[in-house]
Amino acid sequence: MNLLSRFTRPDYKDGEDFLANYSYTAPENFNFARDVIDEYARLAPDQVAMIWTNDAGEERIFTFAELARLSVKAANALRALGVQKGEPVLLMLKRRYEYWLCALGLMRIGAIQIPATHQLQEKDITYRVNAADARTLICVGEEELLSHVRASKEKCPHLRVTAALGGAHEGFEDFSRLLAEAPDTMDGCYDPAPEDVMLIYFTSGTTGMPKMLAHDFRYGLGHLITGAFWHNLTDKSIHITTADSGWAKCGWGKFYGQWIAGAVNFIYDFDRFNAQKMLAMLAKYHVTSFCAPPTIYRFLIKEDFSGHDLSALQWATCAGEPLNPEVYNQFYRLTGVKIHEAFGQSETTPLLVTHKWMEPIPGSTGVPSPHYHIRVVDATGRDVERGEEGELCIDVSEGRPCGLFMGYYKDPEQTRYAFRNGMYHTGDMVWADEEGYYHFIGRADDVIKSSGYRIGPFEVESALISHPAVIECAITGVPDPVRGQVVKATVVLVKGYEPTEELKKELQNHVKHVTAPYKYPRIVEFVDELPKTVSGKIQRARLRKQDAGADHLGVNESIKAVCFPAACASAASFDRGLLRQIGDCLGVACQHEQVAINLGPAVNIKRSPLCGRNFEYFSEDPYLAAELSTSLIQGIQSHQIGVSVKHFAANSQEHRRMSSDARVDERTLREIYLPAFESAVKNGKAWTVMCSYNRVNGEFASQNRELLTRLLRDEWGFDGYVMSDWGAVSDRVKAVHAGLDLEMPSSGGSNDLRVVKAVRAGLLDEKDVDLAVERILTIHKRYWDHARPDTPWDMEAQHALARTLAAECMVLLKNEDGVLPLSESESVAVIGKFARSPRYQGGGSSHVNSFRVESLMDALSGNSAVRYAQGYDVLDETPDEALIAEAVEAARACGKTVIVAGLPDAFESEGYDRPHMRMPRCQNELIKRVAAVNPNVIVVLYNGSPVEMPWLDKVKAVIEAYLGGQAVGGATCDVLYGKVNPSGRLPESFPYRLEDNPSYLSYGGEGDVAVYQEGIFVGYRYYDKKKMEVCFPFGFGLSYTTFAYDNLRLSSPRIKDSDTLTVSVDVTNTGSVAGKEGVELYVGDPESSVFRPVRELKGFEKILLMPGERRTVSFELSKRAFAFWDTGLNDWRVESGTFRIEIGRSSRDIALSAEVYVEGMEAPPQKRTVNSIFMDLMKNEENRAVLQPLLHQMAGGLGGTSDGGEGAISNQMLEAMLQYMPLRGLVSFSGGQISYEQLEALAQQLK
Repeated sequence: MNLLSRFTRPDYKDGEDFLANYSYTAPENFNFARDVIDEYARLAPDQVAMIWTNDAGEERIFTFAELARLSVKAANALRALGVQKGEPVLLMLKRRYEYWLCALGLMRIGAIQIPATHQLQEKDITYRVNAADARTLICVGEEELLSHVRASKEKCPHLRVTAALGGAHEGFEDFSRLLAEAPDTMDGCYDPAPEDVMLIYFTSGTTGMPKMLAHDFRYGLGHLITGAFWHNLTDKSIHITTADSGWAKCGWGKFYGQWIAGAVNFIYDFDRFNAQKMLAMLAKYHVTSFCAPPTIYRFLIKEDFSGHDLSALQWATCAGEPLNPEVYNQFYRLTGVKIHEAFGQSETTPLLVTHKWMEPIPGSTGVPSPHYHIRVVDATGRDVERGEEGELCIDVSEGRPCGLFMGYYKDPEQTRYAFRNGMYHTGDMVWADEEGYYHFIGRADDVIKSSGYRIGPFEVESALISHPAVIECAITGVPDPVRGQVVKATVVLVKGYEPTEELKKELQNHVKHVTAPYKYPRIVEFVDELPKTVSGKIQRARLRKQDAGADHLGVNESIKAVCFPAACASAASFDRGLLRQIGDCLGVACQHEQVAINLGPAVNIKRSPLCGRNFEYFSEDPYLAAELSTSLIQGIQSHQIGVSVKHFAANSQEHRRMSSDARVDERTLREIYLPAFESAVKNGKAWTVMCSYNRVNGEFASQNRELLTRLLRDEWGFDGYVMSDWGAVSDRVKAVHAGLDLEMPSSGGSNDLRVVKAVRAGLLDEKDVDLAVERILTIHKRYWDHARPDTPWDMEAQHALARTLAAECMVLLKNEDGVLPLSESESVAVIGKFARSPRYQGGGSSHVNSFRVESLMDALSGNSAVRYAQGYDVLDETPDEALIAEAVEAARACGKTVIVAGLPDAFESEGYDRPHMRMPRCQNELIKRVAAVNPNVIVVLYNGSPVEMPWLDKVKAVIEAYLGGQAVGGATCDVLYGKVNPSGRLPESFPYRLEDNPSYLSYGGEGDVAVYQEGIFVGYRYYDKKKMEVCFPFGFGLSYTTFAYDNLRLSSPRIKDSDTLTVSVDVTNTGSVAGKEGVELYVGDPESSVFRPVRELKGFEKILLMPGERRTVSFELSKRAFAFWDTGLNDWRVESGTFRIEIGRSSRDIALSAEVYVEGMEAPPQKRTVNSIFMDLMKNEENRAVLQPLLHQMAGGLGGTSDGGEGAISNQMLEAMLQYMPLRGLVSFSGGQISYEQLEALAQQLK
């Protein structure tokens, strides 16, 4: 029998019924010992409750009657020790059956149990006893633990009694004897009040020493779902959870929910886990349900299962850390049992659960438990949508549910913080996929989960600092394939100590002796200093970022390499050859390191300045993005290294990037968002394409057959394979059919199994799978046939080239009074954190582990005329008055001042969009204050996208350096001092305000829907059409010299759209220094019948000219230069008419123009109906001949007059009215002379 029906329905029909209708009954005075154990003893006294065994072969089987009787004896033994109602008792009893007797005994007398692991050291025990004011401690009789307790007892003035199992021990009461001698009857059982504490768990100590969290007597009812609906237990089940009694997992897995369901708790008391012994126990005792952390499963699947009969095993569950799909799949292959994950905290019972009706998805912890009102919210408390990350919370606005802790014991302030805004905030971040399955991301704090243990950094740091060699340290978690995470110590040594392997081992052993051995740092790194905030707090987040492997790309564990200018910078070169050089260098590096596919370039369009990944993208203009990215691809693939062009397609925002639906009309897609991909495939012959996370017009890009097959392969001729962005696959089966060949990262076989099942069920053609395999193998064979791992890679030479190229990309935006270039002799104040620690690349998956970084101050190290001041910090926007004062003083003392400013990493990164276009307040204030004392201020910007410049009129010069790669400091120096004449041009418009941007009203979308409502009018196409003033226009850039354009000539004044037009222009360097000029060619169609921009970039060339030198620059324009995408024709079409050919220095500075007539395709015939209007019909000469007499007849019916007449309607008015009149108007205004049937027949003849 079981007692489940007393507290909830046991007969939910299915998962939908369970989630919708789950409820429970919770008596206010519930006492688990009385209301569950004693009830079983009364109703089913002989039903087995617990089986206990150990490696010595001992065995005890407890019926509910015996469990009740022995727990009464335990209550009396506890009273004999002086334990009273409300007193905390520390229990360190491993997996001994006495733990369950003591825990139930404490419930019977109203005392508080504090489970604790036997691995605690003296320091840990002392802290816990004193923090909880525990008067009694009971532990196993193992000498090592006894010695720790004895030592701590001297430091615990309120610890009245210590007792131990297993006979007499010096300084300890013999609890085994007391238990044996205690009577097995007592007067009643404690009747709890709602405010009574039953249980205290210690947290892991994330931000300090471990906190105490208190649970009331109804805690056990919070595990109704745990036993019956997650573990899937009944009164026929034998269940094991591997955790020992010192952890909350014991309460989760081998106590409350299991017994309410009537199951047998099987307790295997082992000292050291042995997989073969565990398998033997599962077989011997016919265990039906198994629960363990992923670490245990990882050990088990490495064993030989053949000698163990596990036929009784029906169910498996897992919690504590993310489960690797490979482990899931291997366990399933070995046992036929699927592992169901769940997630919760010591503060709660399961919050997310893969309940018994659900199909498990490895890596997902299931769905919100209906036991709680779960919410997932952002930092503002707003409920997030599916696909969006948020904090897991419990709504407590209608009261605290059973299972949720009461609060932090003796810490009301911490409790108030946790229970704020009507919610309990877990501090754990999650997201839900499209199927509603939830996925754990990580904590908002620094807890480390290793081998099922939760380890707080503070205890380990305290242990390390107690060693004389350590002056400072920080503890973080590093991903590990077996343990989930391992502890890493980043250590600063006391002066005089040297970082050696011997010292590492000494520190590791020291931690093992000072605190629990499982907490010791398996990795120790010695550093000179730790990263800290302004207030002196250690930045563990930065350390974790440096060590993280969670991006699955190995970014921070990658080999050292050369970081070239990011796409935002290289695009400003307007130089195909420069991109080809970068590609050539990347190809060499990949061959050397045996990297077959370079994961780039990213060719998405810069729709808004807010996009967090704009630094990875080339331009707001599709032609510029297409030409430059194709050159990069050709450089890389010339070394037989493939590229992966990304992110296909319409991926121009990071907000909700994994669920957002980009709604883009066909013409806008073809003219703006697809040309760069098209060029990469047709002209660059890209080996692979990477799909984007988002949906495109309702369908995920990963399973969008229209994009991946019909367009990419059938129309463009792509012959490589398509891979997913990391985690972008929604439905692997649909994706294979759509044309997605490679899923990244691997699902560990989980999705592969879905594909196999789909093929076997006839839901997927096996030919689709074969084709995907063939494509992948073909591409990688192409690499292996040309692999050259002996390719020399001269990183120093590439660094020198990176400096040269970065200087070529810098854009001189302002140079008032010729303040630049600087001379070596003049006094210059260089101000800015970025001058010493430059921001030279973007954050996220594109991060390069640079072998060397050169700052501006590095490049100026030998110049005694330069004075440096930091000016600002990047950790906080708040202006630092001391830093600003120092900078102002330096500026006042020098003739000129260079301020190196820009956007910190936190302002723009993969994963989120910018909320505004502003620079940090501290930088804007710094520039304003410095400009007030020095009239010659030069601002150099390191940023990945446009910024507002409120100080622009107060400074003499501005250089936009973008993110220039690892040699950006040297390149900045070269441009400032005139060693390089700046020649960059802006690949994007700089609006004055964010509100001016064409996507402003709709960017980011509503919910998951992002409508690209500005259409083709992106960037300068919009600003020029509206004649809107901008801060700096597209294509703008100054030089230290001047250039003149003349003699524009066309190869013909009239061409057909199948012809090629050659455009030539002469360019002269009219200044006194050599320089490069980027010549821009624009095409405009002033006569178009469809909406078109004023002008569009259709050509660019960059040339080097000596002073006085004159050269001819030529361009060739084909059909696409004049065409628009005709959605009716579903093809590119040129309308016959006159087009403007413009040569400019930017989209706003047109130097020369000419006209050419292009004979294009006639508009395709349209079907005419009685609703067609005369304006359209009369454009055709044949139609006019037929309709003119009818119009005269209608004019009479409308009462038209001559020009001089005085009638109500003049001929001019009549003509205007008639052009919008539909053909059917002839019926009404012909006086009945024309019938509707005649008009229908007439419409069919019209063209």
